[in-house]
Amino acid sequence: MAKVKCHSCGDDYGSRSKVCPWCKAPNLNYNASEVAAYESKQIKEALSVLLPVAGIAVAAIAIGTTWWKGAAEKAREAQREFNSLPIHTQLIKTKRASMTWRCEEGIKAKLKDPDSYRTADSYFYKGSKDNESEMVRTEISYRARNSFGGYAMGDATCGFDYQGRLLYSTVR
Repeated sequence: MAKVKCHSCGDDYGSRSKVCPWCKAPNLNYNASEVAAYESKQIKEALSVLLPVAGIAVAAIAIGTTWWKGAAEKAREAQREFNSLPIHTQLIKTKRASMTWRCEEGIKAKLKDPDSYRTADSYFYKGSKDNESEMVRTEISYRARNSFGGYAMGDATCGFDYQGRLLYSTVR
């Protein structure tokens, strides 16, 4: 942008200004068609940068929204499938690790050397019909050091209620 000298105050200012910004005297060299052409060029340059960016943003939002809807639908479907399972199966799926840990703690409490405990196998079953409060039963095969220092195999059975709380543990 070219500079012009104000005829009134003598300060320099841009040639595309209608008036001097300092004294408000009119710009005698002001050409409206030249300014309009310059502003039109500036707008076109700005749009040439903004339109591709806006297009990419709109595409990203559309893809993200579609993905989010698909992911949300998959989550709802998984929840419906999970809710259709029997309560003991739901309990096993959600609290398996904590029930195993509680059963192992019950086993270790009855061993002479609890630090030597190692799990061999564990199985989960629907609770027995004899005990109505028992929802899930787990059987764990383990090995641990006996009183003589040798390792022996053992089995334990633990029962859990509908909230995953340990009801009993039996070590054989």
